[in-house]
Amino acid sequence: MIAVPITAETVEAALVDIRKANSKADAIELRLDFLRELNETILKELLQECKKPVIVTFRNKNYGASIECTERMFLLKKAIDFNADYIDLDFDTEKEFINEIAEKKGNTKIILSHHDFNETLPLHSLLQLLQSMLSIEAADVLKIVTYAKDEKDNDTIFALIRAAKAFGKPIIAFCMGPKGRKSRIESIKMGAFLTFASLGRGKESAAGQLTVAEMQEELEK
Repeated sequence: MIAVPITAETVEAALVDIRKANSKADAIELRLDFLRELNETILKELLQECKKPVIVTFRNKNYGASIECTERMFLLKKAIDFNADYIDLDFDTEKEFINEIAEKKGNTKIILSHHDFNETLPLHSLLQLLQSMLSIEAADVLKIVTYAKDEKDNDTIFALIRAAKAFGKPIIAFCMGPKGRKSRIESIKMGAFLTFASLGRGKESAAGQLTVAEMQEELEK
């Protein structure tokens, strides 16, 4: 499954990109933290425009400014009310809020995520992280994304995917950065839950992200 992130800064541009993604993506990720203006009315409008399964993601930074956890949780709860298919929760979110979301989630599935923007830790450290994340029963899908400093870091992620599959837990796992490009492609071939690809250059949500056209071409090989 290829998920296209919507990284537009304005509601108007986001709506345009959603319409494009509807015909190109298997799923759409709404990156609320990229928007300069946001409230529950805007969130509902964006969700209604999506014709593919939707992941609602709201990171704790917006243009360098921290966003209060209570504000993020309010809108993530609204996303559940508006029948979002998935919401992404950072693993380091306060357990109180994770429990609140878990009690409310209904048919919405939780993607529990961890990002390391600096490096890829040794496999034993990532396996410890995996075990900790598996202990959160509310999580339907795990996401562990690291930064590749070396091509070998891709192999570490591949081993992590195999471990997660042994536990029977769906996982999203790959490396960011130019040297992590291989993992974005091969992870899907190994059975990872999904990978991300942008609508086009300049619309990436993270370093090393391929475009949808590039990803589709690679997966057809």
